[in-house]
Amino acid sequence: MKGRALDEPGASVADEGAAPGPPAWLPGWPPAPGQPGPAWPGAGEVHLWWLDLRRPAWPFETMWPWLDAQEQERADRFLREPLRLRHVAAHGQMRALLAACLGTTPAAVRLDTGADGKPLLRPSAAAAPALRQGLAFNLAHSDDQGLLAIASGAVPLGADIEMLRPMNDAEALAHRYFAAAESAALRALPAAQRPAAFLAAWTRKEAYLKALGAGLRAGTASFEVTLRPQEPPRLLAIEGDVAAAAEWTLWSGQPTPASIAAVAVRARSATVVCHTLPSGTPPP
Repeated sequence: MKGRALDEPGASVADEGAAPGPPAWLPGWPPAPGQPGPAWPGAGEVHLWWLDLRRPAWPFETMWPWLDAQEQERADRFLREPLRLRHVAAHGQMRALLAACLGTTPAAVRLDTGADGKPLLRPSAAAAPALRQGLAFNLAHSDDQGLLAIASGAVPLGADIEMLRPMNDAEALAHRYFAAAESAALRALPAAQRPAAFLAAWTRKEAYLKALGAGLRAGTASFEVTLRPQEPPRLLAIEGDVAAAAEWTLWSGQPTPASIAAVAVRARSATVVCHTLPSGTPPP
């Protein structure tokens, strides 16, 4: 719900700068004594990083030279300074984490655009040996919070994050964008639970579509996800195909009390390891 396809019906209900609350989200950098920093994800792992875009790990002026010409040009197109700084914070912290995995520097990370429009890593002299294994990543942001998912191998991978907020039109939006069974499941919930359930479903759907590189044009009603609070996150069917949905892992959680996030990866029973990138982290 980042564009105009769905209108944002209200502001977030909690402090935008809220620190990650759940104990599962552990600081991943700097590492504990004797332990390596951000590492290459293991087989069947997704490393998920929550990023503070208002108080990033490094000063904005430190991260600016890390961005390539295209990223800097896009940042300069923002008319409002807060939006420009969010862009710098998101892409700068993403580059630092990717560089740590690749054993290079943030400025040396080379990004390209695939045929589906998704960003991907372009081999450079420094990163080429590591990239032979393949590294998938996906960046998302909402207001002052960002999310970066990283996985080994050339696997379809998508992430999404949304700020929790009151919604008066959750049922109408679900009727328009959800599968019939999902819309019915939402209506069956108590009214107070519907906004959070809608956003839980929406982040799961957008994460899956981002993994495909398809965007909303693929049709948000062509597949089904769980959304009831008591149900674990799961992709139920893709165009009615339950077996195809079983090839995916869907993860959902709250990095902060103000937000909800989701990750989709085409891998059975993938493990999602959650980290934060604290402000004041030593520069890479």
